[in-house]
Amino acid sequence: MLQYYSLSVAHLRERLNSAVDSISDGMVAHILSHLCFCMRRQDWTAWKAHMGGLAAISRLRDGLAHLGRGVHTWILLSDLGGSIVYDTVPWLPLPSYFPPCKTSLKNLPIRLQELLSLLDPNSITVTQTIEALERLHFVANEVNTKGHSPFFWRQDEDAISVLGPCIHFLLSMPRLPENLGATLRLDEIVMEMVRLISLCLVSSLKAMFSFNAPEKAQLESKLSRFTVSYTRYLGGPYRDLKVWTLVTASLMQNGGSRDVYLDEIRRDMVGTGETDATSCVQIAKDFIWFFNLEYMTMLVMVIEKAPGPPARKKKEKGSENYTLAATNSTRVYELINVTIRRSNLQQTFSSS
Repeated sequence: MLQYYSLSVAHLRERLNSAVDSISDGMVAHILSHLCFCMRRQDWTAWKAHMGGLAAISRLRDGLAHLGRGVHTWILLSDLGGSIVYDTVPWLPLPSYFPPCKTSLKNLPIRLQELLSLLDPNSITVTQTIEALERLHFVANEVNTKGHSPFFWRQDEDAISVLGPCIHFLLSMPRLPENLGATLRLDEIVMEMVRLISLCLVSSLKAMFSFNAPEKAQLESKLSRFTVSYTRYLGGPYRDLKVWTLVTASLMQNGGSRDVYLDEIRRDMVGTGETDATSCVQIAKDFIWFFNLEYMTMLVMVIEKAPGPPARKKKEKGSENYTLAATNSTRVYELINVTIRRSNLQQTFSSS
């Protein structure tokens, strides 16, 4: 296999010397085969190089719209496969073959509509947050409607059609600066909270579709750190969003890794005077819910029987002081039989 790959790389370099062949359909197929191999081996450095080359070909050809849906599906799969690992904006736009895949605002759950009605619709950050929730709700509706059938979880192309547009949008959303400054707006905190919990959910769904999800642990770690730092600021009109995030995240975790979320749920219950954890779970179910989130009864028992949450550590003098400015406002790849996919591409590009 590695010998074949080395020969293929050498052939790829030869083709790059031709002004015509370097941007041909055959070259696109060649790069896609390398991307598939890189993702199977989880060689993300090589993936980045090949994906950059494919994006360059797309720019030189003013897009790849003439290629068939099957090829575009493979391109999307390759693009998102590494972009979600790096948590970076995808290299290529979402192919036009894919529908918007989002629930209209008026068809969202009432509890979610009530939250969104309090946000400033003229804020770009809020607009992005709303669309992310609309897209995630569409995915939840598809899973809740069809996911009871084992056959649903074996359809890799359907999985890409359902998850792909949502993942592409979530990765295209603005990010908070890695080196967070002194001033954070609530709308930015809400947006990043929605983005991270949504990415964690779709990553878990990828695994349920038997796709490889190497990004899952890293995304969950990001969400955990973000929760510790910022969940405390989401009260008042944002409480439902906070509770939904905490309950959903805790149900995706096992053992001690869920403690950070359970502590925040208990802390919220103390602050609001709640004594029944069932109400918190119900808030989450009335927001955006996936039927395959299990252990609800067990979660309620864990929350109610455990001791109170530990007190927060006070920030030492001189540590970062976060000022909140309130606003109005891949098996992705192992399931793909390389031989079958290569055969399909050879048929597509037979004229090249």
